[in-house]
Amino acid sequence: MRYTVIRGECLAKKAGMVLSEFILLDIGGKEFSEDNALRTDESLNIIQPDFIRVHATGFKLESKVWQLIQNGIIIL
Repeated sequence: MRYTVIRGECLAKKAGMVLSEFILLDIGGKEFSEDNALRTDESLNIIQPDFIRVHATGFKLESKVWQLIQNGIIIL
């Protein structure tokens, strides 16, 4: 799927569209943070977006993801 997204966004750039990418920090948790950072860097270097927007990740207290964090299954 990752390469499908990269290909589509490169085609959008080639067609002259202005492209803005959003990055969610910590979405992979501690276990996947390094891999996520490397793949994000690689993808952005291929796509060459016009804008990159960085967002911190937040979780609602009643969400299933928050429950996983509280139970130590996901470590931020």
